[in-house]
Amino acid sequence: MQKIIVHSSLLWLAFIAFTLTTRAQRTGRTDNSFQSRGNMGSFMQISEDSSYNPVRTFVIYRNESLYNITMAEGKVLELSIDGRKLPADSFHVYDPLIKRISEQIKRDREQALRDKEQAVRDKEQAVRDLEQASKDRVQAQRDREQAERDVMQAQRNQEEALKDQQQALRNQAQAMRDQAQAGRDRTQAERDEQQAMRDQAQAKRDARQAEEDAAMFKGLISEVIKDGLAPDEKSVASMHLDDFEFILNGKKQSDAIHKKYKDKYLKTPDSSYSYRR
Repeated sequence: MQKIIVHSSLLWLAFIAFTLTTRAQRTGRTDNSFQSRGNMGSFMQISEDSSYNPVRTFVIYRNESLYNITMAEGKVLELSIDGRKLPADSFHVYDPLIKRISEQIKRDREQALRDKEQAVRDKEQAVRDLEQASKDRVQAQRDREQAERDVMQAQRNQEEALKDQQQALRNQAQAMRDQAQAGRDRTQAERDEQQAMRDQAQAKRDARQAEEDAAMFKGLISEVIKDGLAPDEKSVASMHLDDFEFILNGKKQSDAIHKKYKDKYLKTPDSSYSYRR
């Protein structure tokens, strides 16, 4: 597997923009590619290909000249400058450059490993946070539901206590009513006896009133016949007399006749007399 490592430092200012098409054809698969451009035309790009054993590292570095370096286990296998391949016995001339590149590759590998490990930890933490958030939501929902049940139970308890208190008051009130009823029952017999006496007296008054009404009716009929308003008693089918009018057999009588009968037969302004056979 080929890995591409791009580094920017104070030594070379930035990385080179580079296309891996040719390199991929030479070495196999290309998994990652990182490119960057620095100041003053300086670039560097580092790539690794794990399809070789041992893994090969390819470096492209530009600083006035373009360097192409192939390394394995810290040793230079190939070195080209501006497209010109150099013999192996001249590689030592470029040892300072190779050393800086090797050190940078080591640092980049270590940093990449730390970044990968941190990414794994971050992912695992994110999963834990998500699981915890889900648990917290479920617990919060259970807490809300329990709180609602507690409130409802408290309301039921309060209602039940109120009912018990009301029932106790009703029982107390009923006892007082029973006691009072016994007193009322005792006095009711007295009132019934008194009522019987009043009823007897009322019956006497009613009998007298009936006699008076009969006498008044007889006098009223006699007056009607005497005034020529009806020929005889049998001819009187209906009659109504109040403070406003006098109607005999469906016929309204004159104001004079009305006044005469009203003054004589009505005891109060709001009284009236009606008769229908």
